[in-house]
Amino acid sequence: MARELGLHRDTVNRWVNSFKDNGEQGLVNPRSISQPSQSKDIKQNRELEKKLKEKEMEIEIPKKFQAFLKGNE
Repeated sequence: MARELGLHRDTVNRWVNSFKDNGEQGLVNPRSISQPSQSKDIKQNRELEKKLKEKEMEIEIPKKFQAFLKGNE
């Protein structure tokens, strides 16, 4: 049966065992369930991290310039 579907036999066995143990709920892949609010939070977090890095660089540039000027006195 697995060969007919183009799947590895271990995959099919895992699905069958999961169904036997947990019924239809055992066939639900929790990673495939979309969670829009969570993905929105992740996107927002990445944007905030990017902005933070930009601000840190904006602060770092004048510090490096001052250190450069002090080194050339």
